[in-house]
Order: sequence, then structure tokens, then C-alpha cells
Amino acid sequence: MIQFCMSLLMQLVLYERPFDQEDKDPYQLAKSICRLVYDAMQKSDEWPGFVKKQGLERIEDIELSIEKRGENND
Repeated sequence: MIQFCMSLLMQLVLYERPFDQEDKDPYQLAKSICRLVYDAMQKSDEWPGFVKKQGLERIEDIELSIEKRGENND
């Protein structure tokens, strides 16, 4: 799981170059990357328990640029 998280972080950094991540809250980045990993591993039902166990309830979950949301076909 840690390797998967690290891979996604590297993907995010490469995707957003030349911009850096210094202006972003590292806790928000970490939480959002972990959420993506839980989704990818089809463990979304375990995500709320992880958030609670790690005390991340007050950390905002942000949408990352590497996430592929539904596309508009307008």
C-alpha cells in the first residue's frame, strides 16, 4: 500500500510539473492519495474506518489533478 501511495505521489508531481506542491497542505495530499489507493484496491468501504483510526476527520479531502472524474460530453 505504501508503494502504491508513493507511486501516485510521484505521478501527481510529474503530472503537475513545472508547478510544485509547496502551496498544498501535505496532510490533504496524503489523505487524498490514500483515498485513491483505497478506491483502486476496491476497499472504499474500509476508508471511513481508516480516516477515523488515523484521526483525519478534520483534514479536508481534496480532488487531485490525477483523478479522472466523469467527462462531459456536451
